[in-house]
Amino acid sequence: MERLQRHPLNAECDFFVEYDSCLACDAPRSEAPELIVYDKAGYCYFKRQPQNAEELEHAVNAVRVSCIEAVLYEGNDAEISRKIRTMPCQAESKRKTLWENLVEKISTLVK
Repeated sequence: MERLQRHPLNAECDFFVEYDSCLACDAPRSEAPELIVYDKAGYCYFKRQPQNAEELEHAVNAVRVSCIEAVLYEGNDAEISRKIRTMPCQAESKRKTLWENLVEKISTLVK
C-alpha cells in the first residue's frame, strides 16, 4: 500500500488525517474534540495523540465515523488494528477513493 500523505499539522504518531481529504463533516472532530481540530483552510488534523484509554477510544471512534476514510491509524497495536479492521467502513482490503465511496453510497440510496 502506498504511503499516505499526512496533514502537515498532524501530531507525530499513529493516528492522523490524510492531507487535503477532510470534508469538514465534523463527525471525527465530534468524536475526539480534545484531539482533532481544524486548520485555517477548514481541514481537520490531530493536534495531539491520545494520552489515556478514554482518548484512545475517542481516536478509534474518529476513525470509525470518517465518512471518506481520511482519518486513519498506522500503528502496530494489534487490538486497535482489530477494532478498526472490523469496522464496516474499513472492512475491505482495497482502499477506495472518495468518488468510489460516494458513488457506492448514492447507488445504494437510489435502489
